[in-house]
Amino acid sequence: MNPPYEIDEDILLRAREFVRAGGSTSPVALKNALKCDGVTALRLARRVDREKTTPPPQPRTVTSLPKTQRQHDAPRAAVVDGLVKGCAAIFVIGMLIYFIWPRSTSAPSQLSTAPAQVSASPASTLSAPLRNTLPAEPWRDETWADEMKKKVAARLRDPSSAQFRGVQTHHNSGLPIVCGEVNAKNGFGGYAGYERFIAAGDSVFLESDMAEGAMNELDVKLCR
Repeated sequence: MNPPYEIDEDILLRAREFVRAGGSTSPVALKNALKCDGVTALRLARRVDREKTTPPPQPRTVTSLPKTQRQHDAPRAAVVDGLVKGCAAIFVIGMLIYFIWPRSTSAPSQLSTAPAQVSASPASTLSAPLRNTLPAEPWRDETWADEMKKKVAARLRDPSSAQFRGVQTHHNSGLPIVCGEVNAKNGFGGYAGYERFIAAGDSVFLESDMAEGAMNELDVKLCR
């Protein structure tokens, strides 16, 4: 194949327009139509002929799944998503019950005869550093709530920006449970909005980390 000839762009455009209008691609016809010399007409004829025989590039087609298959896969994806969320909620509830629910189921008569053992049982479930920070008995809800707020803040992206509201301490089980709402700055430096939390001992649950509806179930069981 001969290399492309150096032809003036202006005369090449005129030659292309002449051929599109129905003119012949022979050197003689191009020479007469464009008023050029024979060598240029010969080069124009070869260039135009080569362009006519070269097929234009075909656009690439992207295959996609048939619409019926996408419709068939959509319910399956919804079922899998629901199962994952349900398993996550069951796991969170089970862990919370394991760490917070009373360990002893002794009869009331036995509890009345050993008040010192009952009062000491919640503290025994905590880690040694936390037991050392607890006030003398009876427990003070305000001091306990402050300890739990520190643990909640430690779970946030910007602990120093934590803001709390509606914080309450409940004694529904052997270990006091602190419930409330917390707001803190996100990665963009703005406050993300208040979200509910439940904290007891070393366990901290944030609504943003739980499956949809899981915090509502825990709030009804532990914060009322």
